[in-house]
Amino acid sequence: MTLQDVKCFLLDMDGTFYLGNNLIEGSLDFIEKVRTTGRDFLFLTNNSSHNANFYVKRLHGMGLDVPREKILTSGEATADKLNQLYPGKRAFVLGNEYLIEEFTKNYDAQGSSQFFYKDADAVDPLIYAGPCWDYDLCCGNIRTGSFQKGSLPTGDYLTASASKANLYWLLSKQPDFMELVISEYWNTLRPALQIILGEAEPYEGCQVRPFEDYVAAIQDSAAMNFARWPAGNVTGYYTGSGKNFDASCKYLLSWMKKRVAYLSKNWAAE
Repeated sequence: MTLQDVKCFLLDMDGTFYLGNNLIEGSLDFIEKVRTTGRDFLFLTNNSSHNANFYVKRLHGMGLDVPREKILTSGEATADKLNQLYPGKRAFVLGNEYLIEEFTKNYDAQGSSQFFYKDADAVDPLIYAGPCWDYDLCCGNIRTGSFQKGSLPTGDYLTASASKANLYWLLSKQPDFMELVISEYWNTLRPALQIILGEAEPYEGCQVRPFEDYVAAIQDSAAMNFARWPAGNVTGYYTGSGKNFDASCKYLLSWMKKRVAYLSKNWAAE
């Protein structure tokens, strides 16, 4: 086998294609030669502290534009392998936000779309939770049956049951935590919801918009969501909120109003 027989080149990055923040001489010429001869390449790295998107930006800063699929990190390879070996299982990941993103790139994966992480800055006391998708599942409250039925606008989901991995259920038992939650609701969330629900006008510099503005902004992308998951192919949770975009928007607006009424009554300001 000669170099002419190679169809795809697997390339290390730091120390091979660039060194630190500087390209190694001839690197861009090599990629150009690979492309013009109809061959392919893939960047590899065993550094799991960064994800593919990070390296896309880094290479761009050095003068090379490559799509994300041209980069394979050790974190992504590990996540893919674990998904093959243990499909549908939970993973307890110890790593920074880049590694977390590698394990949660399928945001519709239910069990794999839940995580908490600590920022790399040791001074920052916050623990971050995400994503918002499958939120009740993230909090450990939803079982398959109740998830398919959808969520009612009334009910204290976070304090309802102590199912496994329910960190928020444990936190809800701490008076100081609940005091902070209720304060945040009245001082931040409720004023924003007043604007969203049309109960108050946006003020100058406000980034919150009325509900109708958000509907218009996502209408095209939402149409693709219904194309990907046709309402006729599912039951329960999806069809309960509407079989098309307009119906879902009406359902959501009604749900939000009922939820606000419930929380405002139960968390009435002293």
